[in-house]
Amino acid sequence: MLKLRTQKWFFFTCCNLLIVSLAGLSLRAFHCFDIRGINYLYLLQGHSHFAFAGWGFLVLFIALTYTFIPAEKFFNKHYTLIFISGEITAWSMLISFPMEGYATTSTTFAALYIFVTYWFSWRFLKDLPAENKNLLSTKFVKAAVFFLVISSIGPFSMGPIMAMGLKNTPVVPNAIYFYLHFQYNGWFMFGILALFFRWLEKKDICYRPKPALSFYRLLFFSCFPAYLLSVLWSKPGTIIFFIAAAAGTVQLFSLIPLIRSLKVCRHKLFRLLKNNNKVLGIIISILFSLKMLMQFLSSFPYFVRWLTSARNLVIAYLHLVLLGVFTLFIFAFFTEERILELNNLAKKGLWIFLSGLFITEILLFAQVVLNYFNTLIPHFDTLMFYSTILLPLGIGSMIAGGFFKKSIFAGRSPSLENSFENAGMNI
Repeated sequence: MLKLRTQKWFFFTCCNLLIVSLAGLSLRAFHCFDIRGINYLYLLQGHSHFAFAGWGFLVLFIALTYTFIPAEKFFNKHYTLIFISGEITAWSMLISFPMEGYATTSTTFAALYIFVTYWFSWRFLKDLPAENKNLLSTKFVKAAVFFLVISSIGPFSMGPIMAMGLKNTPVVPNAIYFYLHFQYNGWFMFGILALFFRWLEKKDICYRPKPALSFYRLLFFSCFPAYLLSVLWSKPGTIIFFIAAAAGTVQLFSLIPLIRSLKVCRHKLFRLLKNNNKVLGIIISILFSLKMLMQFLSSFPYFVRWLTSARNLVIAYLHLVLLGVFTLFIFAFFTEERILELNNLAKKGLWIFLSGLFITEILLFAQVVLNYFNTLIPHFDTLMFYSTILLPLGIGSMIAGGFFKKSIFAGRSPSLENSFENAGMNI
């Protein structure tokens, strides 16, 4: 029952990811075709809000509750209501933002969504088993929830900022960056690291605890000043540059104790992973290291000036983190737990998705570099549009193969179609 409910919930969030990718494809279409009657900026706002709420929050909510909450508490009505509320608020933002942008209806649902995250945070921390409080995975998951909560300071500060007449000042985008930073580098990253270390603990894979704890502490305490990396565009004082550079350096070098911790168990870890996840594990490790390197480089004034004028580089970084590190880890985690089982169609979907991700990332980074030399990629927008098609195509294939092929559930649990019928579609 635990796995069956998790499969159903994960199916819905994968459908949300498909919608996110289709919205992103629609945004790319604006650069290739004459599209009228739709406001690009409003659609972008709906796309980003739905990506965070309908995919990022909900899928991590499912993974964390499945992993950390005891089965008898997992079936508490609170978690079902949180999931339903999360879906309602996410879809409401997807519909309302493209229609009106930041207006009464859309901001109301955005605020309600944040209260849903508060509800989850309270219930999740309340139900965490006390006997696991000293585990490293528990430290990571508590930190993830903590960053989820404090990230909301950003959007809730917008009202007072506007009331103080600071609408057209750097304070407004910096408040948005506050939210983005503690979502991307706090909630998302600490969430998947919690899942990773909990998986190691359950599989009795003995990593070295002291360097692992050092990695956690370095990453946690540097996450706060690392926010300043996001405000360097506004040219703050020298002391801010110094603190941001120190935070970026600490985060980059936190990889050293992580590597030392996992070095002793790398052979057993690699042996236990499924074949597809061995490849994904290498890719995720490379992308996570690249993320840390890009944060470090963003503390240098030269790169800050470059970033300020290179919108494609910002998009490439955000997609690298959310689609590359986060989403690929989620796919690997759920296949490892047999929540998502990959038959041939689903495997093809995964590699199509990967191809789309890599091609679009290469195009974005290459365009930024060539633009520095006053050169452009011919037909860049057209290439980006057709490459982006691979993302929803891959996700759709994974959904079709991973959830609707009865053969992949043979001998373990009923197919999702039958489970919906037997359960009367009850969530």
